[in-house]
Amino acid sequence: MKKGITIFIPLFLLSCDGGHKKDIKTEKEIEKIEVSNKKIATENLVQSSNKKENNLWQGTYKLNIDYGKLDNVSEMSIDYDIEITNGKCTFSGMGYKTYFTDLCKIEENGNQLTLKYIKAIDGDGFSDHSNLTNLGSIIHKEGKYYLKSPIVADNKWNYDKELLMVKKD
Repeated sequence: MKKGITIFIPLFLLSCDGGHKKDIKTEKEIEKIEVSNKKIATENLVQSSNKKENNLWQGTYKLNIDYGKLDNVSEMSIDYDIEITNGKCTFSGMGYKTYFTDLCKIEENGNQLTLKYIKAIDGDGFSDHSNLTNLGSIIHKEGKYYLKSPIVADNKWNYDKELLMVKKD
């Protein structure tokens, strides 16, 4: 019985001593912490102001081009959607002889956002844009958004014209 008590007491003393170290910081260490906290706060402020700028472009843009009647029954129209979230972009088109969804990256330059082709995500193969570098540009002016693109024609089949889009946040 003495052996059990002798072993128990040293283990008890070791476990009581282990986890209580004092956290003493010098004035210089405290100043460094305060300075680094201010730096982090400043970095967060800069990042949040950049996010506000990017929020100008975040959202879904829609454009419908009606090319008129193909015959007595059918109409020719194409719907385009551009979705921009967290720096990523998809550009899709569906309608008359058009079916594609392309992944693109975005480059901001003032009031213009350029859509750079990365790869096709979906499509019929007839709307292949792999030979293009730029899918188009979104232009923001006077509170409205316009698309200018080499793959989107106006209702008179003119390409690279500024076409008014509807933006949904």
